[in-house]
Order: sequence, then C-alpha cells, then structure tokens
Amino acid sequence: MAQHWAKAPMPRDQIALFSPTLDDAISEDHPVRLFDEILRALDWAAWIVPCGEHSGRPPIHPRILAGIILYGLMQRIRSSRMLEYMCGHNLDFLWLAEGHRPDHSTLSGFRKESRQALKDLFRRVGRLAMGMGLMPNKQGGHAANYTPLAATDVSSDWIVDCEVVADPNEHAETLPTVDRIAETFGEKPQAFSADTAHGTGENLAGMEARGVTFYTPMESSLPQPGNPACREDPSQPVAEADWPKLPRNPQKQLDKSCFVYEEEADRYRCPMGRTLEFVGMEKDTRNGQKVEVRLDRSASCENCPLSTECRAPKARRNRTIHRDVYEPLREAMAARMQTPEGKAGYAPRMHGAETPFARAKGVLGVRQFLLRGLENVRTEWRWVCTALNMKKLLGAVAALRARLARWIAEPAS
Repeated sequence: MAQHWAKAPMPRDQIALFSPTLDDAISEDHPVRLFDEILRALDWAAWIVPCGEHSGRPPIHPRILAGIILYGLMQRIRSSRMLEYMCGHNLDFLWLAEGHRPDHSTLSGFRKESRQALKDLFRRVGRLAMGMGLMPNKQGGHAANYTPLAATDVSSDWIVDCEVVADPNEHAETLPTVDRIAETFGEKPQAFSADTAHGTGENLAGMEARGVTFYTPMESSLPQPGNPACREDPSQPVAEADWPKLPRNPQKQLDKSCFVYEEEADRYRCPMGRTLEFVGMEKDTRNGQKVEVRLDRSASCENCPLSTECRAPKARRNRTIHRDVYEPLREAMAARMQTPEGKAGYAPRMHGAETPFARAKGVLGVRQFLLRGLENVRTEWRWVCTALNMKKLLGAVAALRARLARWIAEPAS
C-alpha cells in the first residue's frame, strides 16, 4: 500500500519566481518586531561617536549589535559564540540583524567597549518608560568578589540604577545612587528605602540635605519603653529589682541605651542617676570615614554597685559614652521607623530589592559574570539590567496595543 506524505512546500532545489523575503518568515505578532520597533524609536547618537570613521567595509550600525546582545539576553543567550551562531541560523535573529552575521569577536568587543554609550541607552529606555507612565513621578563565572547593585522603583519593578562594587561596603553607593537617578530621570526620588547597612550617619545627613525621605531600620540609642532606664526622673537610680532587665551590649556590659541623654543640659545620666561630663572630642573611623566624636565620661564609678556590669574588668577609666554629630539623625530615623508611615514606607523594600536579581537569574539565566575586571563587569551588569528593562517595556507596549485592539473591536454602545 502506497504511503501518502505531505509534499515539501518549498523543495530545496526549487527555483522560485518570487522568492519569499526574510520579513515573510517572521509573523506579524512575533515579539522581535516590537522589540525592533522600540530600538528604532531610540536615539543612537551617543553610539555613533565611539564608532567614529572607518576605512574599508562600513561598520554594522550599533542599533543592530546592541539589539542582538539585548535580544539574546532576553532569550537567555549570553555567549558571544552562541549569538554568532544564532545570527546565522535562527530566523528571528537573522531578521533582527537584517542579514548581518557579526562574528563573536565583533560582538564581544562591542559589548565591552560601549560602557559609556550603554549608560545613555539605559537612561533613554528609562525615560521612555516614564513617558509611558510605567513609573510614577510628580509627573562559574568571573568576578566572584564583585557585588552587583540595583535600585528599583517598587511600584513598577523598573530598574532605575545599577552599579557593581569591588568591596562589601555597599553603603558608600547610597548617595551616588540617588544622584544618578536624578541625573537619569531628571528628578530625584521622593523616597528611598535600604537595609540596615545603608543607615550610616553620612547617608542620613545626605538624604536630609537632598530632601529625600529615607527609610532604613535603625535602633535608637535612647532608652525605649520596657527599658528600666526609661524613667520619669533620670537623676534617680533604677530600682535594684530592675537591674537584670537593663539591656546589655555584645560585650555583656550595660548598653548605651541604659544612659539617658538630657538635651537641655547636654549631658548623659547613667542608670544610677550619676552624670557623665563632657571631656573632649576625638577623631574616629566609622564606616571607612573619619568622624568627630564627642566623649562623655562618668566623674566617678567607684563604689557603684553596677560598676562591674558597666565597665570592662580591666578598665582603667570610668565609663565613657561616645556621641557623634549624626546621633540626632539616628534617633529621628529610629523614631520614624516606629510610625505607621515608616513601616509602610519600608515594607515594599524586600520585594523591590530582590526582584531584579531573581529576574536576572530566573528569566535571563544570569548566575555568574562572564568577564574579568571591574569595569568590564560593570558593563556586563548594565547590559543585563537594560535587557530586563527592555523585556518589561516590551510587555507593557504589547499589553497596551492589545487593549487598544480590543477597544477598537468593541461595538459602539
């Protein structure tokens, strides 16, 4: 019995009078078409200058090379050699590259050498999203010791800033992040939340100076309700029955929160009601920066029943309390974080802080850096963040067009 199989619609050796175009191979609703449309809507002037004038064969337009890298990231493809293969074999890549077949060296070199222009692209994509209302406004790899950072708009999960640091001192990037966001989007953020490590005195003062409402967990050094040191008359000693309830620091000594600061008299009182007097100022290094610290010392710790719990066993000096110029800001932040406004302002941070890293790993498959050197890793991370934003923008534009199509199709009421 003869078998009947479907005939090939286009035999490999068939000569066609009207050859199908590359455009015919991509359906009208394929995501790569919208992706290319967004790329063409952006200004690529910042990329033209680095390309400069070339002799010999004309270079490939940076829009095409950047598009290949970003589209590859969105398809979980990062390897330059794999991108080279896709441009020669996959129809969507062939269409996007307009038939160009850049080799892996071209793609790798372009990815590393475009760090400045990439910042401009990141900014333009962000402003395009802002213009669309996606963000509210008033209107096995290398570099294992590098720490990638990302700031997000918690209402939209849009990445508004990205950076890579070579040390664990992330707090040093807090204020520069705010400044870069203002530069990128033309306005500073109204509020900014970060974890405990970012709550340094310099950051508290910098946020206040910039007029940005800051939310970060902070423990007050003042006696809080439930602490026996929190009493109506600090000149009176804490009852002996309450001594075991006094907070201890990691050194098992009475914590600073056992000492009451009298603002009008500008002095501290210890749990026994004795005063600590100002003895001078000294320079101290805190969070990598020199800070002027005030010293208040008890006039006498002799014959104090709490002396052994207040001072180190071999201490030669009376108990000393350190207070720097940022202490009032810390106390104000600790008070803010206890209010409903403070708790509500900080609550979205967990989602906003973790989302870009979860998406980079889960959506793009980025779990390690491919390049070496801090500047190269910074550029690689910016490519990743730009791809995540482009993917989000692509989805938003597609959704808007779908809603518009449904609205047009609905019969007039």
